[in-house]
Amino acid sequence: MFKRSVISDEISQDIKRAVEVAASFGLEGIEPRSVFGKNLDELNKAERIKIFDTIKEKNIAIPCLSTPIFKCQIYNEVEFRENIDILEKSIKIANEWKANIIRGFTFWKNGEFQELLPIIVEKIRLVIPLLEENKVIMAIESDPNTNANSTQKLKMLLDNINSQWVRAIWDPGNNLYVKEAERPFPDSYETLKKYIVHIHVKDVIRHSQDHVDSCCIGNGEVDWSAIIDRLVVDNYKGFLSLETHYRLNKKIPQHLLDRPKGYAFSCFGEEASIESLKSWNKIIRNIGYSK
Repeated sequence: MFKRSVISDEISQDIKRAVEVAASFGLEGIEPRSVFGKNLDELNKAERIKIFDTIKEKNIAIPCLSTPIFKCQIYNEVEFRENIDILEKSIKIANEWKANIIRGFTFWKNGEFQELLPIIVEKIRLVIPLLEENKVIMAIESDPNTNANSTQKLKMLLDNINSQWVRAIWDPGNNLYVKEAERPFPDSYETLKKYIVHIHVKDVIRHSQDHVDSCCIGNGEVDWSAIIDRLVVDNYKGFLSLETHYRLNKKIPQHLLDRPKGYAFSCFGEEASIESLKSWNKIIRNIGYSK
């Protein structure tokens, strides 16, 4: 059966507190994104050791590093080289932390996808030897503000790359932000199924096509009961990782939703994440599973 985790900074920048909350809900993993106000590639060696020791103390796994690789401009070679540097540092951290998945993206949206597809494929293929050498998978997410902003486009990209070292993070809620995207379930699942190595759990409600917000798991338009049931039937053994992405007492500014990082992003995150973890547990119990 699948395992569960949570993205760390959706709870706190304090990794000890994030781990305590995760453990209290019986989660098997935690997915670091920003810790101590820093992106993972900005951490020094002492900070990395402290994070790893804190997580391992609770016997919790690190299923994925939630890195922002290739959230940059596709035609900016300086930014591209900077992101290659982030990838190299992230792979080093993944090896230290015994993780084998690193998150990636498809560059900020900048034109027609079909025209950009060969360029995206070429750039991502450049890093495959590095991934293969270190036995680390780059899992691409279909972020609404990137070029492959839907599961249909992400599948096209992965079909063209055709590498076991470049796979998919499935985040069905992301499709609700994109007008032309297919339904989160079952459509987007069927589209990406053969590529999925990691799943992000968020719920989303559309007030209108131009007004879309994340919300508590179970209160939005993503049918997590049906998704969980199907994952069990399909014997999915990877991780589902909560990405709360809303707050109870404030609205997260758009620039922090685009590039989650730091104390401002994590503010009030613990309360919202606990609300969603309770709801997630309830959903699982209601469909007859014990988590």
